[in-house]
Amino acid sequence: MVVIMFFIHPEHRSLSFWGKAHPKKPVLHLGSHGAAVIELQKLLLRWQLFSDYPESTCQVDRATVLTGHFDETVRMAVESFQAAMFLVPNGIVDPLTWQVLYAGMPIHMPVLRLGSSGAAVKVLQRSLLDTGDALYSTSVDGVFSSATEWAVRHFQRRASLPVDGVFGLTNWCTLSRALAALTQDLLPSIRGIDLSEVWQVLSEQICNPSLERAILKAVGKLDGSARYYYNRVDLNRDSRLEIVVHVVSPCLKGVGGYPILVFQPDDAGYQLVSDLGLGVAPVIVTEQMTGGWSDLVILSRNETGSDYWFARFDGTRYIGGSSGGQSFTVPRGGAIAGTAFIADACNPYSGIPFST
Repeated sequence: MVVIMFFIHPEHRSLSFWGKAHPKKPVLHLGSHGAAVIELQKLLLRWQLFSDYPESTCQVDRATVLTGHFDETVRMAVESFQAAMFLVPNGIVDPLTWQVLYAGMPIHMPVLRLGSSGAAVKVLQRSLLDTGDALYSTSVDGVFSSATEWAVRHFQRRASLPVDGVFGLTNWCTLSRALAALTQDLLPSIRGIDLSEVWQVLSEQICNPSLERAILKAVGKLDGSARYYYNRVDLNRDSRLEIVVHVVSPCLKGVGGYPILVFQPDDAGYQLVSDLGLGVAPVIVTEQMTGGWSDLVILSRNETGSDYWFARFDGTRYIGGSSGGQSFTVPRGGAIAGTAFIADACNPYSGIPFST
């Protein structure tokens, strides 16, 4: 398990921005056991921190995860969570860590703007350097200068947030998820294919019942463990946003991954444009177009290895996926430029649960 490598010195715990601690939960650490540890394991499972555990939510597998013993695996998961949430990554579940675990977001971080200063600004500056939004010449000096504001606006624009230069809770949440995504091998290097010009965008987090109905119509009945991820993107340059969807459920998993679908809005809600077959998010929307629609690149994983393939529009639908009848493999040593949507660590424990 990879721990996100940015740290806040323990002496900063006393600063006011660490917020009010949760008073009712016990402090847990390596060697702890009991009901409180089970509760901790449930929360870590919810926030997809057990990456080495089985990809299933069936009761048998959950029983193997919810042991009630604070072992090395739990400690590493706690440290990863703390680092991702801008807490001291010490593996100790103190009252503040409990509070942030229940919230699932860095609720203790302050609103920052031009003129702000202090330890939290340093955290922000280091993080924006890690995500590539700040210029390498930007100083990590704890002063929210015009250079820091420029980096914040760059991040906000790339993350589809209001571009106002003010860094509040929504920004901290998005930054946390973006940093977590950096630790995942979401776009592995294969056959010398150059992916250096691909930006990554995290999926949207708002439940969309109309979209859910369209998904269920396309894939059939799903069990209660199913989750979905989606992003809006204009694939055919008509100023109307299509939706790229990745459905994750143990009952749908195939050799190559999980279903990837493309929908278009209509008067009744959403109409299925293409079932791209099985693949692994993120879905790369390239700068190249075929038939008036952007070419897509999907990563497929199977028993013999992984590979990238194009999905191209034939005037009616995308072809080239595992259900398209044709295969367009990205050439060896080729370069891909574009935006990778749904750049999340997708698994059956995260994503948006179906409400319909």
